[in-house]
Amino acid sequence: MRKKIRRAQVLEFFSQLPSCVVAMEACGGAHFWGREIGKLGHDVRLIPPAYVKPFVKRQKNDAAAAEAICEAALRPTMRFVPVKSEETQGAAMVFRVRELLIRQRTQAINALRGHLTEFGQIVPQGATNAARLIAIVEDPESDLPADAIPTLKALIAALMHLEAEIAKLDAEIARRAKENDVARRLMTVPGIGPLIATAIAVLAPPAKALAQGLPADAWKTITWREGSNVELTSRFAAVHLRVASRDYNLTQPRPKEWLLVEWPDGDNEPLKYPDARLYKKSPGTGAMLCFVGHALMENRSGLVVQAELTKADGHAERRAALAMIHAHSPGSTRRLTLGADRGYDSADFVRDLRQACVTPHVGQKARHSAIDGRTMRHEGYALSQKHRKRIEEPFGWSKTIGGLAQTVYRGIERVRSRFVLTMAANNLARLPRLLGA
Repeated sequence: MRKKIRRAQVLEFFSQLPSCVVAMEACGGAHFWGREIGKLGHDVRLIPPAYVKPFVKRQKNDAAAAEAICEAALRPTMRFVPVKSEETQGAAMVFRVRELLIRQRTQAINALRGHLTEFGQIVPQGATNAARLIAIVEDPESDLPADAIPTLKALIAALMHLEAEIAKLDAEIARRAKENDVARRLMTVPGIGPLIATAIAVLAPPAKALAQGLPADAWKTITWREGSNVELTSRFAAVHLRVASRDYNLTQPRPKEWLLVEWPDGDNEPLKYPDARLYKKSPGTGAMLCFVGHALMENRSGLVVQAELTKADGHAERRAALAMIHAHSPGSTRRLTLGADRGYDSADFVRDLRQACVTPHVGQKARHSAIDGRTMRHEGYALSQKHRKRIEEPFGWSKTIGGLAQTVYRGIERVRSRFVLTMAANNLARLPRLLGA
């Protein structure tokens, strides 16, 4: 059916239709229409614009876009966007307005800096140097032309007004963070403050909405045993996600990660989200559902002195290594050395080790290495690279003898306890050889 409908006639048109599926492209006003049409008993499905564009056959207009939306909505594997409530959209507005004001503040600072440059007043870039710009304008001995000072002061007044409004929004975000249970829990994580915690709580879609938007064939029924002869059965789906980032300096998007979602039969909604992730150890290898175990070994004896288990991602090994170093030698001023393979050769990791009074005996990458000649010229570097390969022994023992090649436990806490116990058992198995030597 091809029928033109004006905006004022939309709700009247849908009120006369029996309950049906209404598909729309997710845009600025789509959530409003989704709420209103949903009140009439229809099943509203919003499709991301990137998923609609491949179905546009010719130059995009209203008719071509509507046909493309219909084609996209009929795809069995199509993913939809949940309709946002008015409360969610209202809570998210503070971040968009704050971002707009920050852009305007940057424009005002750059304009002020550029105008002063014309008169030989050079100040480095950045918002932290705005006070220096203001001081130059207000200095009666700055030799600025008298005709330029009133204009520059008008620019300063606009800048101060923007600063005051941004401060008000920051205070509002801090207030919301204290009132939101999810934001308060997020702020217990090191490095997450009120701004990030509130943004995650408000803007990040819940895992429930993600799971409910998956097609039926994405779910697989799996039967297993967990430390007993009783068989357990549930439905699982693996979702390939890309973690969002607002770091505009990133030259490439973040790598995609696998999230495992469980939706038991008989439940109205997915309630369980296992901590384990589908993870690839290296390019060209298959992804496996796993946690990542980490061990800190004393090179001379080969004994494991620290063990940890975390979720699997591309940065877990370096984060866990730093955490284990700090836990093993808290506040130490004695120079230590840490041997590791080239997977740990990153500028951030090497810098953090040096700040912790640890010499990074890390394998050097062929290109863009953070390990320089001052580290490699010492004899200890070659010795550390030789002995650090012994770390494979406790991991091999834990898989072949300790039974950790495939765990029968679920949940990160239970698997972590088993991993630490297995590493302790490996130490006990190694002791007779050390005492005999």
